[in-house]
Amino acid sequence: MAEEEKTFEEIKEEAGLAEEAPVSDEVEVTESEEVAESLKDAIEEEFPQEAGSEEEESSEATEVIEEAVVVPENKPWMDFKSFDLKRDASTLFKRPFYIIVLVLGVLLLVLFMAMFMEYQETEYMKRLDGYVRTNHKIPEWYTKELPDELKQFLKNYEEKKQKAINDKLLIHPDPRAKEPIIGRDYPNPINNDTLKAILKKQNIGEVSDEGVVRTELMNLSGLDMSKINYKYFRSMVAANLRYASFNDIDEEGLLFRGASLDYAQFVGAIIPKTNFIRAKLSYSNFYEAVTDASLFNNVIAEKAHFHGSRLVSSNFNNVVFLKSDFSDSIMDGITAKYSNWEGSDLSESSLIGANFKDANLKSVSFVNADLRGVNFEGASLEGANFEGANLNGTNFKNTDVTGTSFKDAKNVSFGQLNEAKFLLSAKSIPEEIVPKKKSWKERFVVPHDSN
Repeated sequence: MAEEEKTFEEIKEEAGLAEEAPVSDEVEVTESEEVAESLKDAIEEEFPQEAGSEEEESSEATEVIEEAVVVPENKPWMDFKSFDLKRDASTLFKRPFYIIVLVLGVLLLVLFMAMFMEYQETEYMKRLDGYVRTNHKIPEWYTKELPDELKQFLKNYEEKKQKAINDKLLIHPDPRAKEPIIGRDYPNPINNDTLKAILKKQNIGEVSDEGVVRTELMNLSGLDMSKINYKYFRSMVAANLRYASFNDIDEEGLLFRGASLDYAQFVGAIIPKTNFIRAKLSYSNFYEAVTDASLFNNVIAEKAHFHGSRLVSSNFNNVVFLKSDFSDSIMDGITAKYSNWEGSDLSESSLIGANFKDANLKSVSFVNADLRGVNFEGASLEGANFEGANLNGTNFKNTDVTGTSFKDAKNVSFGQLNEAKFLLSAKSIPEEIVPKKKSWKERFVVPHDSN
């Protein structure tokens, strides 16, 4: 029993294998095999095994011996010629320096990809924005949900388009247009006696020197009324005055409220404080007329002619003047909120202090107009032309300037135009007011001399 308790070290000593010195790197393979064989014989002799487990035990012993006598090789840490990723990956990732480099590389790659994708998205949205504002529709190649700003732009455009259609539908359906033009049956111009005789024939009630009671039944179409004495004949409310002529009359405070004045002539007339509320003025002619402080509220007109006229402090709220000519006119201090002037010409006119809040001024010409202190807040100025206009103190807050031209505009600052919506969609902006980035020479500040 005592013999069986011998240690492995004692067995090695008896076999002459005591570790007197470390195995040298230069040990020959044959010498190692002899030592291994001797050690194996000694172990078998000291610990005899059963026949069934002989092969198993010998293999275990062989593994122990091989581990003990492995000869190290002098190789560099990394041999790139024989580098194998699968074999050497574990060794590579044990080096902290290489792990840090790898992590930094991945982070830089991710950052670059994020910046590239953001740039691509920005360019994509710019392209979308430009297409929608130019064509007023969603492009076929865009399949995502439209941004809220562009949704609102298309909604506003459709509302304006529908309003313009509705306004145009209101231009021509005048029930008085079917009535005969009686001016062909009477010599012109007429006087007050002829006027009374005409009205008595129309069976419209009592007729006197002071006029008639039911003016809405009057048909004075085509008559030349420039010689009428209006002292007692001032009210022509809702009357049919189509093709009538009021040229060169000089009267104040006349009442044309709701009257049909299509094709009527007011050339050179001086009629301040006149009431034209809800009147129809399509194709009417107010060339060089004076209508200061008059009321044009809710007037509906197409291609009216006001060239060279004077309309100071008049009220144009909610009017519809489509494709009308107000060029070279004096319109200082007018109020035109919620009005529609689409396609009209206001070039060379003076509009100092005018109020066009929330008006439709699409495609209106303000070329060389004096617009000092004009309020355009919330107005639509799509396609309008401000070339050479004086914009000193003009308010463009929340205006739509898509396709608007400000070429050679005077006394305007970038701060004024920057209050408008869609400024980038404007057709042209004076180069001299656009902020420019300073060169490095302009930004460079010479350091103070310490001496």
